Amino acid sequence: MMVYRYGEDKTFNTDECSVSSGGTSTGTTAYARFRNLVEMGKYEEAYKIVERFPAMFKSENSPYNICDNALFVDFMKTKDKDGLYSSYNKGVVTEVSKLQGFVNNLFKAEYFEASGPIDGIFGPLTEIGVKRLQSVLNGGRQEESKLLVDGIVGPNTRSAINNFCLPDNF
Repeated sequence: MMVYRYGEDKTFNTDECSVSSGGTSTGTTAYARFRNLVEMGKYEEAYKIVERFPAMFKSENSPYNICDNALFVDFMKTKDKDGLYSSYNKGVVTEVSKLQGFVNNLFKAEYFEASGPIDGIFGPLTEIGVKRLQSVLNGGRQEESKLLVDGIVGPNTRSAINNFCLPDNF
């Protein structure tokens, strides 16, 4: 049994988490706790749920677990494509597919494909997925440090994703 403390009087017991077969129910206790922790900005505690229940955050159509290869270095926006030059990134974009897999896995319990299919094209569905991600990552942030929910992976969004997946390194 693993017990984690968050807040002054709240604890999280990983043995109390239940996962339905396939882990796709929006009522999944572990996923609900995960989302609440992320929305409170408690990334380290939330990631412990990812470690405890990795299948809940992995899609069959994605080669990535939620934070596998999670360090993002590209800036991305609508119309960017893997393997092509982006004036916004000031270089060749290589992480659109990874971003799509990350968003799809993060919201697996709520959406079939939260950012559309993993196709390496940053289209309108990926933009919607990034907006969903930005909204969730704003949880627990002070008003002045909230992310702009614009569907663009700029320096602040990229940093927030990296901080979520690698909290000890940022």
